Amino acid sequence: MKKILLTLLLTGFAFAQVEVAVTYKYIEDITEKIAGELVHIKTLSKPKEDPHFVMARPSLIAKLRNADLLILNGGHLELGWLPPLIRRANNSKVFEGSEGFLDLSHSINMIEAHHSVSRADGDVHPDGNPHFILDPYNVPIIAKAIFEKLSSLDTSHQKVYKKNYEEFKENWDKKLIAWDKKMRPLEGRKVIQYHKSFDYFLKRYKMELLDTIEPIPGISPTSKHIIALIDKIKSEKSPLLIMHDVYHNRKPAKLISAKTNLKIIDVPHDVDAVEEANSIENFYNTIINGLVK
Repeated sequence: MKKILLTLLLTGFAFAQVEVAVTYKYIEDITEKIAGELVHIKTLSKPKEDPHFVMARPSLIAKLRNADLLILNGGHLELGWLPPLIRRANNSKVFEGSEGFLDLSHSINMIEAHHSVSRADGDVHPDGNPHFILDPYNVPIIAKAIFEKLSSLDTSHQKVYKKNYEEFKENWDKKLIAWDKKMRPLEGRKVIQYHKSFDYFLKRYKMELLDTIEPIPGISPTSKHIIALIDKIKSEKSPLLIMHDVYHNRKPAKLISAKTNLKIIDVPHDVDAVEEANSIENFYNTIINGLVK
């Protein structure tokens, strides 16, 4: 009987899933592609929420308390809501600097770093723009960081993680070629956006940000700023468009559109932020198809 119980216990431990908490849906999707059924993932935010200001619900504390691994976007994107949850969960496995803590921003060369920050600059991130998931070329970098972390935590399944990562990267490289080809006609196209959410995407595909609807990051637009922006748009001779996220107020964009005839394109900031963006692949398909049609 003791041998049977020991066998059952060992079998149970051998197939125990790694409990993973992630901050955003895109991290969940990439992690699932690397780990499959070897992990059990709980996502802390909802796809349509402003990623800067996620509602710190009590249920999120339990998700962190039971986690073996926490994967976050980083770059101060979660600074306003995640640290208090980690403190209240009191799970040493996922404290910053622990083996079960993975900050994806540490693997990315972030753009727009600010060496000095003041209140006059608005809600800027000193380490750089944290919306790096908008560049599809960053996805294999993120996938590699997740593969390496899971391999170090769950050494018995290193080969599985490695195989899944290599297959994922091979398929992703093919998608990048196709997306590059689709986006080539939009090189040089000027864009208005509400917040500086899509700068990585614009930089990757050589599009140009004319201005933002926010006067400075995190500050709602004033009438004066909107009027000045409309005048600026009217003075432009090249075609423009408005790329708009799903969580900011659309009224200013609609007013600008009405005065300038600019098309508003709804752009997801995360997987599942819009219905069509139901995977990391379709996240980019949705953005690119919306722009090129």
